[in-house]
Amino acid sequence: MDSSHAFQPETLDRMTLVLERAAKELRLNGSRPAEKERLATCILSIGNAYSDVNRLLERSVRLYLRGRSMEAEPHQRQPLVIVAQGLG
Repeated sequence: MDSSHAFQPETLDRMTLVLERAAKELRLNGSRPAEKERLATCILSIGNAYSDVNRLLERSVRLYLRGRSMEAEPHQRQPLVIVAQGLG
């Protein structure tokens, strides 16, 4: 499958604006660059689906937060250990 995408200049401008606003809203400006890259990936993945900046911002932030919570879940869970004891 071809992974390259073509975006119109106005779409790129819209996504850039959303990236700046979302990073500010999520307070990512002082965080690791990888977090901002992950946010940019979320925006790029749905950038063509929304022409409204506010809607794109809302969906991108939601997608980013969902991904972050899914990453945290496995670290928070403790393995369940069941010990079987013989009766008798």
